[in-house]
Amino acid sequence: MKADQSQCLFVTLLFLHQSSVSGSETFRVVGPAAPVFVFPGEDAVLPCYLSPDISAVDLEIRWFRDGYDNFVCLYEAQDYNIIRQNPAYRRRVNLFLGELPRGNVSLILRDVRRSDHGQYRCMVLSGRRYDDDTVIDLGVRGESLSVWFTV
Repeated sequence: MKADQSQCLFVTLLFLHQSSVSGSETFRVVGPAAPVFVFPGEDAVLPCYLSPDISAVDLEIRWFRDGYDNFVCLYEAQDYNIIRQNPAYRRRVNLFLGELPRGNVSLILRDVRRSDHGQYRCMVLSGRRYDDDTVIDLGVRGESLSVWFTV
């Protein structure tokens, strides 16, 4: 009998918690388990998805590193905010805007530099409330291969 009461209490508390989430859907931000590796000069896709795959069009998507205010990419109010973006990433990053309705919040980083090596955090907010985030490691391998010919 005690197990039934405990299960009932757990289900009730879970229901109350879900009901108190201000009417918005809850979700998780999911990234890869392994690091992403690229060579300098290549483009890198930092994969990141919402689970369940709800639309991210009206959500705030923050990609940052080395501190909460060091924005690699900031998407809010259905547009990019380049004013608050770290200048080192201007014109080098994009989201897959056509994929946002399916919960794909992955970042493409073009022309990767050695200085891009490190951890990137993807945070997604619903309204002004923090919902979830994940960390993705980007590894930049040795120098890109170049072939030099001399005549």
